[in-house]
Amino acid sequence: MGSKCLDRDQSVRDWDQSVRDWDQSVWTEIRVLGTEIRVFGTEICVLETEIIVLGTDIRVFGTEIRMLETEILSLD
Repeated sequence: MGSKCLDRDQSVRDWDQSVRDWDQSVWTEIRVLGTEIRVFGTEICVLETEIIVLGTDIRVFGTEIRMLETEILSLD
């Protein structure tokens, strides 16, 4: 029973680390896309579709949703 708890805790830590790694790479890409949206107004529709796809995973990162909402509002 004790070893099951340890295994579960380890897998949670691994998942947390992979989420942080994924978050870092996605967040960098979102910043890059944000700059391009401002430059290429007409591509907003294409990029908005990608943002919706990311939306499901972004919910995990509560604090950053607010930051993204600010960017999305300013892009509209």
